[in-house]
Amino acid sequence: MMKKPLLFSLVFTCLLTGCNAILTKMYGLRTRYEAVSDETRTRYARDYGVPLDEWYELDGTFAEYLIQHYLVGRDSAEQKLYRDAMNNHVQPLQAMYFDRTGRLVSYHVNCYAGGFPNLKWNHDDAFASFPPASVTPLDTLVSLQDLLPHVKNPGGEMSACQFDSADYTVVVMWPVFMGRQSKRLIKTVKKNLVTASDTLRTELLLVNNDAFELGLDSIINRYKKQTDSIKQQSD
Repeated sequence: MMKKPLLFSLVFTCLLTGCNAILTKMYGLRTRYEAVSDETRTRYARDYGVPLDEWYELDGTFAEYLIQHYLVGRDSAEQKLYRDAMNNHVQPLQAMYFDRTGRLVSYHVNCYAGGFPNLKWNHDDAFASFPPASVTPLDTLVSLQDLLPHVKNPGGEMSACQFDSADYTVVVMWPVFMGRQSKRLIKTVKKNLVTASDTLRTELLLVNNDAFELGLDSIINRYKKQTDSIKQQSD
């Protein structure tokens, strides 16, 4: 049975309180939480094993897409149905495996990893084969075609990923602020890609999401104000 520990909530609670120094050190997190700049990108690319010419970032429009497409205008029952899946898609650490059609076929999110002092991605040897067995429940909210318009290089250009000609496209969401945990997920996925059959064509997209995570609260607050306004008008 899949269990959903409250790791992400615990991490951020402690980052905002006096226990941040202890938890940050134990999990190997960074003490500063900020967007990647042009000045720091080269260093982070080297530290996290992400080639600069393959550096992509998740745009804040992705959160707006999720909210507008799945929540706005829906009744409370439908909103509840989508919220759990949406919560997964805005987590800081994710590994998503899409097939040739762009369908999500294997999904791994920090909330379901558990583990201490490192997140445990390889539950039941899930990553021993390619594609790995999904640990996070699959959903149909986000296809590769939905995601790619929100993945851009530092120049603002969309990914040139040729997903339609690849048998599998693997997308790793990772932030600098998760430090050692980000590095371990990237290494886990790269190691897993080596197990893919030589007959399969694979694409790997490493997507930094520090700026996305930093802007998430403001986007959610705008949505709440929008829904509150709609409720007031209907009353």
